[in-house]
Amino acid sequence: MVNKVSSFPYQIEKENLIHEEHPFRSDIPSEIWIKIFLSLSVRDLVTCQQVCRGWHQLATDPFLWHSFVCQKFPSLPHLSQGKYTQDMYITQVVISTNIKEKRWSQTFELDYEEGEGKATFSPDGQWIVTCSQDHVACVWNALTGKPLLTLSGHTAHINSVAFASDGNSIITSSNDSTARVWGWEVDRWICKYILEGHLKSIVCAAFSPDGKWIATGSSDSDVRLWDAETGEYKHTLNAGNESAIKKLAFSPEGPWIIMESCNNTVQLFDFQTQKCLFFSQSTTFYSWAFFLDTKMIILSQGKFMVWYELSKAMRLIYTATQYKDPPLCAAFSPHESLLAIGFEKGIVRLWNLYSMEECLSDSVRENAGIKKIVFSPNGQWMVTGSLTHCDLWEVQTWEHLYSIPLPYHNELSFSPHGGQLIIGKVVINFYPANKQLIISHPVSDK
Repeated sequence: MVNKVSSFPYQIEKENLIHEEHPFRSDIPSEIWIKIFLSLSVRDLVTCQQVCRGWHQLATDPFLWHSFVCQKFPSLPHLSQGKYTQDMYITQVVISTNIKEKRWSQTFELDYEEGEGKATFSPDGQWIVTCSQDHVACVWNALTGKPLLTLSGHTAHINSVAFASDGNSIITSSNDSTARVWGWEVDRWICKYILEGHLKSIVCAAFSPDGKWIATGSSDSDVRLWDAETGEYKHTLNAGNESAIKKLAFSPEGPWIIMESCNNTVQLFDFQTQKCLFFSQSTTFYSWAFFLDTKMIILSQGKFMVWYELSKAMRLIYTATQYKDPPLCAAFSPHESLLAIGFEKGIVRLWNLYSMEECLSDSVRENAGIKKIVFSPNGQWMVTGSLTHCDLWEVQTWEHLYSIPLPYHNELSFSPHGGQLIIGKVVINFYPANKQLIISHPVSDK
């Protein structure tokens, strides 16, 4: 007789396991059992864990649960090694339930002046790194809020901080006209090298998605490219604009980098060939978003949303209808089938990117301009931020769930696993702080 299984989170008690006298065909290879278990529902799989010790071992196999996690939450970060486990599946279900039922708590506040600092999660979600006007960057435990160490060396305000995609390097940029690259060694971060050459403050910096390049943008109007491994200077990108660089970003795939200047000039380069593919100056320019699958970029220019195809040249493929008020921000869903656009008067519009049709228009709050939009990593939730509050939406139904009484100033981002959200300088939690997001790493064959 199989014991009754509790609802989420599933709990398997060892004393409830039935002894080995119950039939278990040990002559059938484990690979066959796992293929059979893959066809079961999650609830049936958990029931199988209670039949006998042999089934319990097979039904908790990391490969099995990695497959279930990837099927249900396909937008979770890709693992270069190791596999997601049953605990991760439970974690994601609990997070989704807590978000839907308004169960969240303020975990801690980041120690910097709001509106003046920056914060970013590490790719594995275990750390948060912040920077501000005190010339140092601080590394925090993302689950407990405990400050772990500081990155010291800059002599002026730090403007930006970013992780490499593998989580093993951090770059900070500063008003002292330098950027510093930090590497993790044993139990601490050390400065690997200093990037020097800009004539004025370095406002922003980023690693390329493959981790091979670094781009730094400066008030001297240049974007410089560097070798991420050695720190060697490669070349400078500038198509003739003399205004300070405000922000930059690498495309998720392909050799493209986009930069925006303080005079509303946008430049897009193939950074390997140093060829400028696009140069535009507008009286009002607000945002951009890369669309990975079809290599598109969408620009918000004035009161228009403009679609371009990225190739050897920028090809205009679509211009949206002129809006009454200008779009302030844009974001793609993780599955890249939808585009969310935020407007000055508190309106959010959703576009289906395959049909190029608007599928939803909703007002969050009158005259509360939407400054930032983010999707959760699993694609289930969307958060819109204004200067007075943030709003949480369910993506599948596009239902407005509730408002979070925290204003967006400088930061609005989900952790890589979706269990935490930074709003301004506050980190809120959708999962108990004492729970860890467990990943099983493969055992060496040696």
